[in-house]
Amino acid sequence: MGQMLLPMIPFRGKMVYPQTQVFFEVSRTFSLKALERAINNNQPVFLVNQKDASLENPGRDDLYQVGTIARIQHMAKAGQNILR
Repeated sequence: MGQMLLPMIPFRGKMVYPQTQVFFEVSRTFSLKALERAINNNQPVFLVNQKDASLENPGRDDLYQVGTIARIQHMAKAGQNILR
């Protein structure tokens, strides 16, 4: 199996499982950019949990190694710099 390079959105305390539909908000700059890239390129995103939800800018070691590949179906503005 080949490697995929996907936009990544770190989650703080929210679990996403395959074959489920979830609603979530994105407000951090790097997450907004990842979401925008996925939408603009019609590609999936990699959703992964942070080990410490209090970190504003998690690094590689702050994220779990297993996540979920998801497709964004709908996006709406929920306020200033917040997408749902």
